[in-house]
Parts: sequence; C-alpha cells; structure tokens
Amino acid sequence: MAGVRSLGGSAAKAEIARLMAAAKRHGEKNIYAGKRQSERVAEGIQLEASTNLEDPSATWFVTMHDISHGGVAFWSKRDVQPRTYLFVREYSAGTTRQWLPVHVKHRTVGLRGYLVGASFEIAGSPGGDGSNAPASGKSPMPRALPPGWRRPHR
Repeated sequence: MAGVRSLGGSAAKAEIARLMAAAKRHGEKNIYAGKRQSERVAEGIQLEASTNLEDPSATWFVTMHDISHGGVAFWSKRDVQPRTYLFVREYSAGTTRQWLPVHVKHRTVGLRGYLVGASFEIAGSPGGDGSNAPASGKSPMPRALPPGWRRPHR
C-alpha cells in the first residue's frame, strides 16, 4: 500500500458527506434526534479499517453500525482498544476509496463482535481538530490523558 494516504480538510468532509448520503439511501435515521450533536444514520455498509496504511496485513473488514458528521460506529471481529487511531474507508471492489482518520472513543463486546465508536479526526469536524490524526499511516500513542480524565490520587 505504498503511496496510500488519508484525506485531510475539505476532501475528507466531502468523503464523509458521501458516506452519509450512501447510508441515508437505505438506512434509518436516528430516533434520538435531540440526544445527538449531529444527525446519525444507521446502515450496514461494508467498510475497511486499518491500523497502518503501509502494511496490508493491518487492514480488515468491518460493518458500519451508524455514521454522523462527527464519527462512525462499526462492528469488528478484531478487538480495538479505546484511544487507538485508525483509518476507515468504504469497501469497493472496483474503486479505491479514500481513507479517513478516526480516533476510537469506546468499544463494547457484542454478539456480532466488537462495537467500536470512533470520531473523525478532521480539521473542523465535531469532536476532532485533526491535530491528533496520524500523518504517517501508523497509529501513534496518545500524548496525554483524554480531556476530562484525572490521574489517580495517592
């Protein structure tokens, strides 16, 4: 996958809008409209996830649970820990789609595998300013505790 890179800025926002439109065609809108910051659509679109764009063995298939302009939730057979940086894109046999950087916020074990919730790490998107998005295609370790977390008192 040499030479593969993820999108940034307006191109990433356009790809997110394209995914939202694809999900809206066949998916269901979220019934908790007042609970969410942005519209969320549930649809089982086939996605690919990767922890390292340079390593083909680091890519696997996942199934979208829902998507919003701020992030995506998907079902994965592979365990993904919170605070991990990943890349996701829509799977397409004929067309190569662009990778979108995401930051895993939560993971829950379920009957279909692991339900992973991640926010898009795009400049200007809700929940991400793009500053933490991995530029090299590799998942960096977080530099500090997430906002709102406290170190244990001794």
